[in-house]
Amino acid sequence: MTVNGKRMRDQKMAGFENSAPFDYEKKDSSFFVVKCATLENLQTCISTGEWAFRKRTKPPQPQDILEKAHSKPNNKVILVFSVNNQHGWHGYCESLYPLKLKENDSCNSDANTTNSTHDSTAHLADNDNDWVRFQVKWITHFQSLNSYECLPFNKTKDLNLVDNSCVNKARNWQEMSQEVGSSMCELIDKHFTSTCEKRRDLENEKLEKIKAKESFFKEEENAIGFCDDVSKGWQAIVEKIEKELGKVLLACPFGSQRYNCSLPGSDSDILVIYQARTVDMLGLDRPPQTIKNSHSTKMDYTILELQRYCELLVAGDPRYVETLFIEDESILASATQSWRHLCGLKHLLLTRECLDKYLREAKGTKGLKQFDKWMKEMKESSDSPTEKMNKLAYIILRLLHSGRDIVKHGLIKVYREEDSVERQELLNSRLGRLTVSDMQKLFDRYNQEIEEGRANATFSQPEVAKVKVQQWLVQRRLHDLELSH
Repeated sequence: MTVNGKRMRDQKMAGFENSAPFDYEKKDSSFFVVKCATLENLQTCISTGEWAFRKRTKPPQPQDILEKAHSKPNNKVILVFSVNNQHGWHGYCESLYPLKLKENDSCNSDANTTNSTHDSTAHLADNDNDWVRFQVKWITHFQSLNSYECLPFNKTKDLNLVDNSCVNKARNWQEMSQEVGSSMCELIDKHFTSTCEKRRDLENEKLEKIKAKESFFKEEENAIGFCDDVSKGWQAIVEKIEKELGKVLLACPFGSQRYNCSLPGSDSDILVIYQARTVDMLGLDRPPQTIKNSHSTKMDYTILELQRYCELLVAGDPRYVETLFIEDESILASATQSWRHLCGLKHLLLTRECLDKYLREAKGTKGLKQFDKWMKEMKESSDSPTEKMNKLAYIILRLLHSGRDIVKHGLIKVYREEDSVERQELLNSRLGRLTVSDMQKLFDRYNQEIEEGRANATFSQPEVAKVKVQQWLVQRRLHDLELSH
């Protein structure tokens, strides 16, 4: 399928009708950069099919630029949009002719908040209602997928304007050459298709996880954390998996119990790694790679087939790399000797990518950024965190602890000893014993330690880890195949 064909299919899936595919080879086209003040303005343009700008105090006027471009025979005028401070390209549309002049009609428009950054000429200051509005036909945009999605600037850093400056630094209404404009549109379309494919993969993975409406542990879901003998609960779960899925290599807690930070009433989170029979993996109906509990169950569990587990290890997923660093045998409900052999590769999995994932979780939109947002919503005189801030601080600190351990000690300390400083910090934050200021000081301290440590830290190469883990996985498959004959 061609890029345009895939894009049409993906746009239909994303929920909007696109225009006819853009012909990248078409020579009769003019391309202009349009700077947009906010995502809201972009969304309004997409929903209404109209764009607007104010007249300038000095030429060239945007209206004259468009009129000149439209005056060329059979010429398409393409506008490539970039929203201020979003560091990327948000889509492109075609300008339709004729232009319509409307006065005294305030509307969402191009960079109408910061002229100095993106436009060398100012707008008319004495008549803010003097607008030029015109219709556009959108070809590709990302708003139906994610309002913040865009083609990042680093993908277009090698594209230059006529004056040899980088296209990422273009001013509002600056023209691009035919070659650069076509390349820009093609890159946007490819990014759109790639984003849709990733979205489909995630949706398919979610469907696989919830294929069965009932809990996999229909009868056993209360076994752990709700029975007098916890070991019997684990045994029931392991037996069910081995009976219906395959050999269990690892069964352990997945959550606060793993870190020795569970509290009365804490959820029972369970992780189980199983190995499906090799002949089943080679067949048409492969065993499930991931099984998750439904929202209605009392027990949170994740069951991974060995291949999926290895993929997540090689990708540097912190939740699974941590399993190889569990040293307290008492929290392992089940662990085979072959899994312990895999633990021998654990230091190879401490890659730079693994550290980065810890830090992205700690500092991202579900971490420090969210914490800072809640801080701004607090009263200025208050230093007492809310319950949700306590929970989030616990998660952020735990992630920063691990990041610090990777760069300073070359390992991950999973189980927190009873009298350890790290455990006391985690419990104090979770139980509301810290002020917001105390939390910030801890965040800053660990961030500083990580930045200082990573400069001298030695990281394993992902390629080396992948080769070793793959060799171990293949050996496990071949060994099972031998046993089946």
